[in-house]
Amino acid sequence: HTDGVILNAKDYPRYFKTLDLNRIINADDANSDPRTSEFSEGYLTPLGITSMLDAPIRKAGNSIGVICFEHVGLIRSWTLDEQLFAGAIADSISILLETAERIEAERLLREKDKQLTSIYDTVGDLLFSLSVEKDGRYKFTSVNKAFETTTGLMHDQVIGRYVDELMPKTFLNGTRERYRQAVNDKKIVRFEEVSSYPSGQLIGEVTLAPLLDENGNCDTLVGSVHDITERKVAEDALRESEAHFPALA
Repeated sequence: HTDGVILNAKDYPRYFKTLDLNRIINADDANSDPRTSEFSEGYLTPLGITSMLDAPIRKAGNSIGVICFEHVGLIRSWTLDEQLFAGAIADSISILLETAERIEAERLLREKDKQLTSIYDTVGDLLFSLSVEKDGRYKFTSVNKAFETTTGLMHDQVIGRYVDELMPKTFLNGTRERYRQAVNDKKIVRFEEVSSYPSGQLIGEVTLAPLLDENGNCDTLVGSVHDITERKVAEDALRESEAHFPALA
């Protein structure tokens, strides 16, 4: 084993090309074997290495490293078991590297999901997403905390349910056409809606945004509802007051 020796691929093109194409390089006489003889003058001879057994470490089909077994002394004939052993070690390292990378990617994804969920649930407006079903119906796939708090409908009561099941009167009274418009036109649609929920009546400014699949078809609607119930009640009260007490001339 040596430390600090760096072998550049550009200096040994034949070796590295062979490494890319084969699972094992078993050079019994490394100084004369055409696969490894490029190393003879600058590496093998100075270190007294006579035989080499190398196995590439691959990732996504590309060689990213190599396991090297080097013999000093008389020329060594590498046995089949030794060759299989070298290949197995290289394969094991490849699997470990890919597994470690996948675990890290999953960890980062979980952190990202946690951040997005935190943002999703701290937004004051009602947020929801709907899958666009083939039969023209719309199924809830997510809602935020504000949706639960404002409507009185909990997550488990909503997810997997259809819009026309949870609020049939509202949906039939024109809202269905707004959903179809967002899906068919593939554009953001905004409208005002009055809905009845367990918590009471909600007047909201609704925004529907279509998400498109790889074929350009809308398969998801993302919606938000800005609660304007208090504002509307105040406006109605003001109009009623002005009707009962008209301004003095």
